[in-house]
Amino acid sequence: MDTSSGQGPGRLRLRTPWPYRVMNIVFALLFFGVVLLAVFANQNTAAGFTWYWLLAAAAGGVGVAFLLSRLFAIMPPPSKRVEILVVVLLFAAYATVQALAGWSLRVQPDSGWDFGLVHQYAAAYAQNGTLPDEYFLLFPNNAGIYFLLANYYAILTLFGVTNLEIAAFVLNIVAIDGALVLLYFCGRRLFGARQALFLLVCAFLTLPFLMYTPIWYTDTLTLVFPIATALLWLQTRTLWRDGKTGRAIGRFCVLSLVAGAGSILKITVAILWVAAVIDLLVLLRGKGRWKVLLAGLAVMLVVAVGGTFAVRYSSLLPRYDYQKEGIPFTHWIMMGLSGNGDYNDDDYQAVLAVDGENRAAYISNEIGERLQDMGFFGTLEHLGRKAAYTFGDGTYTAAEKLDRSAAQIGPLHAWFVKGGQYNTLLHYLAFAVEMAMLVWMAVAAIKALIRGNNALTFLRIALFGLVLFLMLWETRARYLVNYLPIFLLCAVEAAPPPGRGKAARRQARLAHIKAMQRPQAAAVPPRPEDDLDALPLDAGMTGTQRFRLQRQAPPQALFGEEPPAADTLLQQTQPIWPQPDEMAEEPPRAGAWPEGAAPEDALPETPAADTRPKAELTPESEAPQVADAMPDADDTALEVAQEVLQAAPANLEQDGYLPPRLNESDTVDNPLAERE
Repeated sequence: MDTSSGQGPGRLRLRTPWPYRVMNIVFALLFFGVVLLAVFANQNTAAGFTWYWLLAAAAGGVGVAFLLSRLFAIMPPPSKRVEILVVVLLFAAYATVQALAGWSLRVQPDSGWDFGLVHQYAAAYAQNGTLPDEYFLLFPNNAGIYFLLANYYAILTLFGVTNLEIAAFVLNIVAIDGALVLLYFCGRRLFGARQALFLLVCAFLTLPFLMYTPIWYTDTLTLVFPIATALLWLQTRTLWRDGKTGRAIGRFCVLSLVAGAGSILKITVAILWVAAVIDLLVLLRGKGRWKVLLAGLAVMLVVAVGGTFAVRYSSLLPRYDYQKEGIPFTHWIMMGLSGNGDYNDDDYQAVLAVDGENRAAYISNEIGERLQDMGFFGTLEHLGRKAAYTFGDGTYTAAEKLDRSAAQIGPLHAWFVKGGQYNTLLHYLAFAVEMAMLVWMAVAAIKALIRGNNALTFLRIALFGLVLFLMLWETRARYLVNYLPIFLLCAVEAAPPPGRGKAARRQARLAHIKAMQRPQAAAVPPRPEDDLDALPLDAGMTGTQRFRLQRQAPPQALFGEEPPAADTLLQQTQPIWPQPDEMAEEPPRAGAWPEGAAPEDALPETPAADTRPKAELTPESEAPQVADAMPDADDTALEVAQEVLQAAPANLEQDGYLPPRLNESDTVDNPLAERE
């Protein structure tokens, strides 16, 4: 169905296209394979891993994550005020822990590594106006972060700030926690308040957000850009669905601005912009979608390409001759073809020994020779080692980085620094969290394939592209850090929605009984303190029951057109019986008082024979028998269950995806059925 010229859900393709089905299958297979490689072929020898403990850690991580998700699914829904209070307190506590732990684990930004060099060059320019040496000629990928820090330090210097390390430390905490705030907004928009809180707790348990606090480098300072790009694309898709083409164009331009700025600092940010463009071309329908694409493309080119050239040829850097003296980008592809694909200093020195004009030819020949020596199967084996090395460290090499130039030795070093007394145990704990995340991501892809849910497929496309990039490029585990919020968002999609379990199944049964007793009952306004309408229509149902429900619902309720009224949908999704006014008068029951009679004149206890045909029996005549079999089904529960059923039309806005519809204290805005 494609109502291109109209407004509403018809402007989005809700049926899952075959490329998205293939993407979900490939994604699930890829990350299940990555988990197996990380467990049984782990390349992180420094941590002293053994495969059976890795397997136990992975299984334990998945199990604990499931139990934790169930706990959040059955917890009482928070009110708006309570939710805000809880989130603020959580962030305040986490920021305090970051500040204390980060200061205890801080390292010296010396010239022994890129982090220290960039900081020193930026501080020298801000304080003395000194230009850097040829470092950014050889590593132009760090010119963006140098430009950012140099201007940040220069502004602080104008206000008399002299301790730039503390200023950078604070900036790093703001960048990390800002990304987590955006992650919470995305989770709340997609899944509701309770699952967003679960997502936030999972983020706090992800150790790199804590361990990288004292290292202000591209991995953490670019954390906000991928998750901000994802949030802006969800908003763009909502605006387009609602027919607000002009606002959708403006929002996509802002998205391109954010993604372009992030790609100046770290090129992998651009991968998510490409994924959003693919989602635009696949899901959006209507004549104006090309305007959205072209406007965003123009902004992206101006910001990313123009900004990169502006940084490299700015007054903050010397006049480099990148063509004659620089290192071609293929150097990092060549480096990725040796060993585990990690940084290789021998390759770096070999390239420097060649004249600048001949480096490109030398690198191309070296790449060809290495591929020829490995052969097809050898190349596959090499890619497997790279994947195991990239995803085999749950600290994302933070423990190794914290071991460089430690400013002081404190009690936390025994846990968080490589070689510490308890560092191996910490590695296992971090590995458990990482494997739980990867397994849940694969499970979420399978669930999306089965349910036809396109909501987060663009994020899976981005992560698939990131893995491909790292398999071709030089790779390290820390290159994944700025995409960790995206990993977490894709993983939490597999969590059970609120309202699953025995209580939900009982409420669904009570709702069915009450609905058949009063099929024409007026809608009961929802109470803000209740969250039972957050239950999805299919809560507690088996797959067969859910399928029957969808088959019985009218097509317009499934494919996004104007949903029918609640009572209309109720009549269409229950067996068709004659209405009470169309049936013969029901004979008096045993024990009933005839009109005008006293209690002692009640009819005898022997029930009168029911002469009506079985087809004419009404649900009203049978419902009390069912209700009597459930003595704990009080009227309050029945009335609340009726509210759940009356929310059914809003839960059927999508094709095959039934997200929960929550009340004002726990709102939901699925990206294919979002609300501004």
